[in-house]
Amino acid sequence: VADFFDATITNGADIKLAANWIMGDIAAYLKNEKLSINEIKLTPHELAELIASIKGGTISGKIGKE
Repeated sequence: VADFFDATITNGADIKLAANWIMGDIAAYLKNEKLSINEIKLTPHELAELIASIKGGTISGKIGKE
């Protein structure tokens, strides 16, 4: 998870938002689906883009979660 977080930050994501997403929604998804961070289709680059879109107001947080 730390490597995924670091890679997300390296791709330009806001640190606080990345931490919130990874430790919140993504961690809950991993637990529910019994997966590891390496088994999901979402890449650090995609998460960074998603966070940038939410922060920039292009999409809402609710849409991002979907």
